[in-house]
Amino acid sequence: MPRIIIIAVSMTVLLAMLITSNANAGTINAFVDGRANLYNYSWGHPFGATEPGLDPLAVTHTFRPGDILNISATDCAIDAGTSCTGPDGMSFIFRDLPAYSLIGVWSTEQSLISPVDGGPNPAFFIGSAASLTAPDAASFIYLFLANNDGLFTDNGAGYNVVIETTTAPVPEPSTIVLTLAGLMGITCFRSRKQEIRN
Repeated sequence: MPRIIIIAVSMTVLLAMLITSNANAGTINAFVDGRANLYNYSWGHPFGATEPGLDPLAVTHTFRPGDILNISATDCAIDAGTSCTGPDGMSFIFRDLPAYSLIGVWSTEQSLISPVDGGPNPAFFIGSAASLTAPDAASFIYLFLANNDGLFTDNGAGYNVVIETTTAPVPEPSTIVLTLAGLMGITCFRSRKQEIRN
């Protein structure tokens, strides 16, 4: 009988590992125009009216809390009319982040920014490489990307962005419960069968 229990437990653990380790991965390619302005419209940011540019890029993907994103960005955005600045931006700070850098913000809305994180400025630095974990939220969340600039009329070009996503699936409780119940049933059936024989 102990051998049957060990086999049943081993099979349950193996099945649970198979269910939970089967993560979904994908690649998202996007282009962030050098004129993309995270503060192009009012969404609660502290900067008031800003010089208009293009709306920030809404990444065409729905994320779940806990998703892992590995982001890489290349090329450059033309700013100040002639300079071509890479996604890491400049060494000075503008609006709490490196000037002329690739920045982002998490949103609970898909078409307009409704920040997930509170605080005066929930935007964050991405630059040429970043590893992010999608924050906790009540439902799906979305990522917006832009260039951290203040004058967009002389901007051009932009950043090519690749986002590698890994979504760890949540095992369905009903699947695990049914599997455990089935294994326990087999164990009980075998132990009764052995008792009858003895």
